[in-house]
Amino acid sequence: MATYDTIIQRKTMLGFMFAFLLAAIVLAVLAFSYESNDAEKHIAIYGSVHVYRTQTPPADYPGSDFIDVIGPKDHVRVMQVVAKRNYVAVRIRLSDGREGWVFSGESIELYEP
Repeated sequence: MATYDTIIQRKTMLGFMFAFLLAAIVLAVLAFSYESNDAEKHIAIYGSVHVYRTQTPPADYPGSDFIDVIGPKDHVRVMQVVAKRNYVAVRIRLSDGREGWVFSGESIELYEP
């Protein structure tokens, strides 16, 4: 039969294990939910750039699923930047409010002012 001290030790050990597990979960959530402030990034457009519906570039460039073609005179807002294995996808907001994706390899340059 367990003594009073043994029961207290077990409860204390369970309390420490619970606190450690809770701290590990909180740290994991914070680490995986961090997003850079992509709204502070800007994009320079140097030529004709296709804007696509999804963050995956077409298999055959330029494809047929683009929503617009923008150029150096167009002003767009950077909403999100996603670094993939072989490319960078940038979600932008067009001047008419629509949103779409452009990709590295096009006539664009992403920068921070």
